[in-house]
Order: sequence, then structure tokens, then C-alpha cells
Amino acid sequence: MQSESQRVGLRERYLYTQGMLGQNIIFNCINSFLSVFYTDILLIAPASASLLFLVARLWDAVNDPMMGSIADRTRTRYGKFKPYLMTFAVPIGIISVLCFTGSGLPSQWRLVYAYATYIAWGMLYTVCDIPIWAMCSVISSSEQERTVVLSWIKVGATLGAGIVLVFGIKVIGWFGGLSVAAAYWKSALVMCGAGALFMQLAAFAVQERVLPPKAKVSVLSNLQVIYRNLPLLLLILASLVSNFAGGIRTAVQLYYAKYVLLNEGLMMGIAAAAIGLMLVGMALTPLLTKRYSNKTIFIASTLGASFFHLIAFVAGYANLPLLIALLSVGVGFTGVNTIVMTALLIDTLDFANRKLGIRGEGIAFSTQTLVVKLSSAIAASLVLGVLQFMRYVPNALQTLRVMQGMHGLMFLVPALAYGLAALPILFYRLGR
Repeated sequence: MQSESQRVGLRERYLYTQGMLGQNIIFNCINSFLSVFYTDILLIAPASASLLFLVARLWDAVNDPMMGSIADRTRTRYGKFKPYLMTFAVPIGIISVLCFTGSGLPSQWRLVYAYATYIAWGMLYTVCDIPIWAMCSVISSSEQERTVVLSWIKVGATLGAGIVLVFGIKVIGWFGGLSVAAAYWKSALVMCGAGALFMQLAAFAVQERVLPPKAKVSVLSNLQVIYRNLPLLLLILASLVSNFAGGIRTAVQLYYAKYVLLNEGLMMGIAAAAIGLMLVGMALTPLLTKRYSNKTIFIASTLGASFFHLIAFVAGYANLPLLIALLSVGVGFTGVNTIVMTALLIDTLDFANRKLGIRGEGIAFSTQTLVVKLSSAIAASLVLGVLQFMRYVPNALQTLRVMQGMHGLMFLVPALAYGLAALPILFYRLGR
């Protein structure tokens, strides 16, 4: 029978879910609007902004695993992850707002300012993201409790993304619209401020019930959790490609609504329909896991997402209701994918514990943080690079060539990426 001390109460689940909602509000504010702010407000050339995102991720390749190792070696009376979230929830909210400032600077200093604020944002995001996800692996020793909590926080993460995608444009509109520089930082203050508050509340509420061993594992030993863990390496590769597919759709969707559909307000309806079916997919996942393995579900869901994105690309943008329906079903499959991906990650922790005697939650979840940031940066860089190549002109009617390029980025590239994401998991041997 499950020990009462390992049971996670309703209030704690709710506040943890609310914290994950806040974290994803912050991430999606940056992911959805920063590229447009750089190109259309700061007037940074798309190629220069593209390079910025890639340079920041090169640093993350060092910073994220380092932070994961530091967290695994942390020993406090609050736990090894909770103290970081308690300390850095508010700072990540502040730097997120600062990312949307700088329009008053001389043009030659805007790119420098963008580098400084975006790299600082990435570092602070890492310090918060690794702990908030890793806490789900130490919140209880009961696998059943962890599974329930994981389902809750995944829904919170999706709702956080949905709030930004559905209402972000409206919030920016309250302050003047996409062409007004101050509208971006004021909107970020509202949304990222709320996100930081939700994360802070979660930091105080969530308890770490699985205590780490008193002996600290060396950094080099801890890295074995990655390089001697083939299932984790396969999952990292699959996650990178899968997250890239979603990241490129997120990076281009505002450009697509504004310049292809000629109405950025349509982004709200499109996002609402897509997020709605994504939540349906997440709700169905527990039923699917009773009959099929996580591996089978991951492969089937990525192939389903690939198929419907491909059909949407072929259908074109003349028939908007059909386009929204196809996109929504495709995104619905990713709702299934996002649940089983974390379940597969936790399986790799158990594998590392059996094989190496090291669980390494921090270092393992640092790979998830790096994958999410790296995939979104590569996606944003590709979008900006293609726009530069297609001769995109900010705040103007676009040529047919540019519009077709945006359509391909929105649907064809994700279709191909989701299909490729299934391949590494074919060789994943854990689970039933």
C-alpha cells in the first residue's frame, strides 16, 4: 500500500501545475514574439538575428549540462532542485521583459543589446527549467503518484503555451499592436510577470520527497548518465527533431498570420482550435498507455502529426477552415507525444540507476532543457534565414515567393521533421 508520506496532495498538484503554466507562458512569449520584435521593431536583419539564436545555443551546450550537474550535487534542507526555483523565478520574469526593450538605442547598439539580454535570458531560463521539470521525478517515490503529477503538469505546460498563442496578440493589441515598440515590453510585463508569480508560488509549495544519497556524485561520473545511456541518447535525438517541428511552426506562425493570411488576429482562432485538440490528445494518452507501450505511442503520434501537416501543406491556404482543421488534428497528435516523451525520459533514469548506480535527474533533465532551447533556436534561425533568402521586407506586403516560403515553413518542414523523429525510437529498447 502506498505510504501517506509519498502522496501528493491536491493543493500541491494544483500549484505545481500552475507553476508549469507560468514557466510556459514565459517560454512561449519569447519563442513566439521575440523574432518579430527583432526584425520588425529593432530592425535587425533576419540573418543577424538568426546567428544570434545559434550563438546563444552554443553557450547552452555547455551551460545546461553544467547546471544539471550542479543541481544533482546540491544538498539543502529544501532538496536539491527547489532552492533554485525559489531564487530565480522572479529574475527570469524580469529578464524576459528586458528582452523586449532596446528600441530607443542607436541602431548600431541594438544587436549588442539583443545578444546580452537573450543570452542572459537563456542562462536564467536554464536555472529555472531544469529544477521545475526534475522535481516531478523526486516529488514522490510512488510511480503511480509521479505519473499522475506528470499528467497534471503537462496539461499546465500546454495551457501556458495556449494562453500565449491564443491571447498574446490580443494583449499586444491592448498596448497598441505589433507595430508599436512599447506594446511588446508592456505585454511581456503582464504575461511574464504573471508567469514568474506562478512559478514562485510553485517553488514554495512543491516538496521533494525522494531524498538524494548523502555522497555527492562527481561531475564526470554524473555525465555517464548521458553518454553511457543509449536509450537517453536516442530519446534526445528524437526529442530534438520533434521539438524542432513544433518550434518552427511556432517561430513562423505570427509571420504567417500577418503576411500570408493578412490578419494576425486569426492566430487566436487557429491556436485555440489546435490547443483544444492537443489537450484532447493528452487526455486520451492514459487510455492508450493501458494498451500500448510508450514507444509505440510515440512513433504513432509523430507519424500522425507528420501526415496531417503534409496534407495541410498540399491543401494550401485558400480554404482557411480546412487548413485550421488539418493543423488542429496534426497538433492533437503532438499532445499524445508530449506526455509519453517525459515518461520515456523517466524510464532512462531508471535504466541509468540499474546500470550505473546513478540516477542523475538533474543532468538528465538538463538534456531536455537543452533540447527544447536548441530546437527552438534552430527553428527560429531557419525561419529568419529563409526570410532573408526570400527577400522578406518588414511591415509590407510580401511577394508570392515569400508567402509560399512561409507556407512551406509552417507545414512542410514540420511534416518532414515529425516523420524523422520516429526513426530513433525504433531502436529504443526500454519498456514493454
